[in-house]
Amino acid sequence: MNTHARLKKPDDTWIWIKHRLELKDFTFGKLAKIYGVTKACFTGVKHRPFPKYERIIADLVGVEPWELWPERYDSSRNPNRKKGKRPLCKPVLEHGNKEINGKDPKGDNHETQD
Repeated sequence: MNTHARLKKPDDTWIWIKHRLELKDFTFGKLAKIYGVTKACFTGVKHRPFPKYERIIADLVGVEPWELWPERYDSSRNPNRKKGKRPLCKPVLEHGNKEINGKDPKGDNHETQD
């Protein structure tokens, strides 16, 4: 059984992850550069589920993601969270405004002619 399996506290797990990455000469900043994302994508895994980045981290430290974050996976080792994203805002057509970015979508000119 892996050394990590004995760690119970999330903070201890995070320290262990960082230590294992450092042994392989990786930091979250280096990983971000390699994968073309921000450092927050990797550090955010500590508090929020991100399956893609959980897998990358787990592979680098030599364990499975469900070993690092068992509360995030079901008994079949599938992520136990909803898939997909909520829309950040209503689609433009639902706003009811005739003007979008100061322009009429039909192309009509709002200026009055004298």
